[in-house]
Amino acid sequence: MMNALIIEDEINAQKTLVQMLKLYCPSVKVLGMIGKVQEAPALIEAHAPQLIFLDIQLEDGNGFELLKKIETIDFEIIFITAFDQYAIKAFKFSALDYLLKPIDPDLLIQAVEKVEQTLQKKEVQYQIQTFLKNQQQPSDKQKIVLKNNESLFIVEVKEINRLESEGPYTTFFLEDGREILVSKPIKFYEDILMGHHFFRVHQSHMINLNKLSRLDKKDGGYLVMKDESIVPVSVRKKDALIQAIEQIV
Repeated sequence: MMNALIIEDEINAQKTLVQMLKLYCPSVKVLGMIGKVQEAPALIEAHAPQLIFLDIQLEDGNGFELLKKIETIDFEIIFITAFDQYAIKAFKFSALDYLLKPIDPDLLIQAVEKVEQTLQKKEVQYQIQTFLKNQQQPSDKQKIVLKNNESLFIVEVKEINRLESEGPYTTFFLEDGREILVSKPIKFYEDILMGHHFFRVHQSHMINLNKLSRLDKKDGGYLVMKDESIVPVSVRKKDALIQAIEQIV
């Protein structure tokens, strides 16, 4: 999903755009709507959207005045305008996307697809930058890129307590209590985290050995992590796990 805000002062126009997005662009999730320049920055800061549909003429100013109020523009913008063809040419010359009222469904789809492609390119750039930085960092400061439909996270490897999978999905449990669900199998991350004191103790579980509190041998054997979470251990993995633990202490 791509999180979006609608900044438009006409209530009917807001409702129409929401309905069109549901019908033609289901990958867009509208988090909120507002029609005033003065109130928009707070809404943007609260939701951190990936995309904003921005009307040029607003109740108390215009979209350009709003953009000047925002210190860091880290979202994509699709302008909504009723301007004439000269203004539209100016937008195109500046490589800014726009939708002319009344909004054409085909143009809406094209504009959203362009934003999705741009965001995908940015994700790849983040991944490359993280990889290159990792090559210059000691292993205890290296990072990993985790992404799902809504967000992209850059996480220090040492902050990961454990991983738990269910089919093609993997949940990362972090030191600060966050849980990040990603749509990749645990095997994918087993290969990446090899050499960082991670050990796959079960078909569905992998742990950071540095976050392990104890191995309890009763009831078939299980692990207790430093955050008090309980992790099962596969019988066939137990001996190799003990060897791995002995190597890091």
